[in-house]
Amino acid sequence: IEQLRAQFLVPSMALPQVKLGQKLSLKVAETGAAVPATVSHIGAVVDPASSTVKVLAEVDNQAGALRAGMRGTLVLLSGEPAP
Repeated sequence: IEQLRAQFLVPSMALPQVKLGQKLSLKVAETGAAVPATVSHIGAVVDPASSTVKVLAEVDNQAGALRAGMRGTLVLLSGEPAP
């Protein structure tokens, strides 16, 4: 699988910092590798229990090292969306 989708939750207070097309770095817990990702969807609903919004990112997996269900930490690289 060359592309995977990462799902993560963003606190509603931090949502203005997240933009469609924004570049991310995903540090994969199982491998320790950092792989590039791009925000592809920002949810329209704030969960009332957690005050978070679901965000999706497309993850580059051309090397084939990642598997569905792996966990990691996402780091926002820039406040600017990709051109």
